[in-house]
Amino acid sequence: MNKLLGKYKPRVSLAILSLPFCLSLTSCLEYDQTVIRPEHTNVGNPEPAPRPFIKINKNHKVLLAIFDSGIDYNHPDLINNVHFELDEKGNPIGAGKDYMANDNWASWRVVDTNSYEFQYLSTEEKEDQLKQTTEKKYNTDLRRRIGERQCLLKEVIEIDPRLSQFTHPYRATIEEEQTTYRHGTHVAGLMTYDRPDFGLIPYRILPYHQNRQDKIDSNIGKADKFAENFADAISDADKKGVKIVNLSIGGSFLRPDDVSSPKDEAALEKFNNLTAIISKRLTEIIKTYPHILFVAAAGNDSGWSDNDSRIQYPCGVEADNILCVGALNKRDSKATFTNVPLSDVDLVFAPGAKVNSLSPSDYCPFLNQLLDSFLTEKSGAPLCSYKEVEGPRAPDSEKIWTVNENVKRAKSVIIKAAYEACSYKDNQYIKFNGTSMATPLVSHLAAEILAEKNYAKASEVIEQIKLKAQVKKGKSFTAFWLTDSMLMPRSWDKKKDSQGPNTTPVLKLTSNQSLQNQTTSLHRQVYDYMSLDLNSYLNHPDLMPLKIIMGTQSTELQN
Repeated sequence: MNKLLGKYKPRVSLAILSLPFCLSLTSCLEYDQTVIRPEHTNVGNPEPAPRPFIKINKNHKVLLAIFDSGIDYNHPDLINNVHFELDEKGNPIGAGKDYMANDNWASWRVVDTNSYEFQYLSTEEKEDQLKQTTEKKYNTDLRRRIGERQCLLKEVIEIDPRLSQFTHPYRATIEEEQTTYRHGTHVAGLMTYDRPDFGLIPYRILPYHQNRQDKIDSNIGKADKFAENFADAISDADKKGVKIVNLSIGGSFLRPDDVSSPKDEAALEKFNNLTAIISKRLTEIIKTYPHILFVAAAGNDSGWSDNDSRIQYPCGVEADNILCVGALNKRDSKATFTNVPLSDVDLVFAPGAKVNSLSPSDYCPFLNQLLDSFLTEKSGAPLCSYKEVEGPRAPDSEKIWTVNENVKRAKSVIIKAAYEACSYKDNQYIKFNGTSMATPLVSHLAAEILAEKNYAKASEVIEQIKLKAQVKKGKSFTAFWLTDSMLMPRSWDKKKDSQGPNTTPVLKLTSNQSLQNQTTSLHRQVYDYMSLDLNSYLNHPDLMPLKIIMGTQSTELQN
């Protein structure tokens, strides 16, 4: 039982399987993106890759909005789809909205504001910290805690500046490894694949609390913030001409079983408050825009929602312009994890098992593993070490991190090889399960329909989708099946050499190995990671630079 919530458990998350608890109403985001320092703006919001922005925007016949966790707007497979806001000269000045950072760039990245000194904290955070420590001690402890990793990251980028695409001393790459943050890019790919005439506007509305102030009153404050952001995002999307909003997000509230005690009554009151904030307000908002189609994920609780004992949203919203989407397994049957709403809503099922789509192109778990192996070495000289400094500049002693240049030269061979592993093109794809994956496939179909004919009402588009689907009548519900064979095929699924690796390589590098052995070990692990047969690996053109580095390692070491 969730102690914060009494006898009911609200389930609120992105509609994907095995997400961390971080996205629920009772969770907390530890990286406050509202206090990002100006010099780190591009860490969270990278510069848009060069492209003919005006031409691309003009080519978009249908605009779709994605309400999610941000996207990689520089992904090669999204280059022709992201609909940037442009100035009078055609230069990009925004990509949707980010309600986590209060800016106009809905990037998926996270800036490590936990590494900021005391003076950069928000007012609320400062007040909270001063109850436990002093400003000076906070900064001293901070340097001790993050110093080695910060030093290491700076040296790694100096060895190979190309790695700045994948890491930065103030980028929370460990946090980004959570599926939560890659979710939006994966969904975006399924919304627009192989259709350069589909424009995409991203809105990062999750996680929907930014700092400690948003955690007030447990769930209620966060739910209220979510509804507020939801309303603002839809208003903005409508002004920009969006016709479809993809909602691969959702949640449910379970009504308390009984109210026989004051605690139970309090739980019921909280349930009713949350229902009013989320269900009723979302219904009002969605009904305000009958010309916009809202495609919502059913969720992955394996449950049945009747909007009485279990409130489902936004999928359970009863409106003519919302379409609820459940998931099919690989056998084209209802997936065991999918929810099924019993309320009077239109219900479509689409593929949601092991769906291959995009992973951020600037994400490299391989590199994180490599850096961690450097930090956890138990023998040999470390790359970064600290010494105590005393005197007028540090009256209470201060730890200063220094670099071992000999170790740096030795590590450089492995670090340069790591770039080739990170930039391997199949790292840009991954397979996920969930109704989150089924939902954008239906959004894509809706956009295909609108590209052929501009229907005035979203309800008309829903009827067209039903006509393309197979009707399935169950004991308690009627639904429409959209199998893969009924949907537009995805080009990346046709690539013979595209394996879409889903696992992080396990690096077992120890300092008592010779550098040559370590590099050979890395070579073998890269091969294992790519899941290619040996012949394909040795002849794969994308890996030729890595082979060259490996083949010349002895010469480099001797020099």
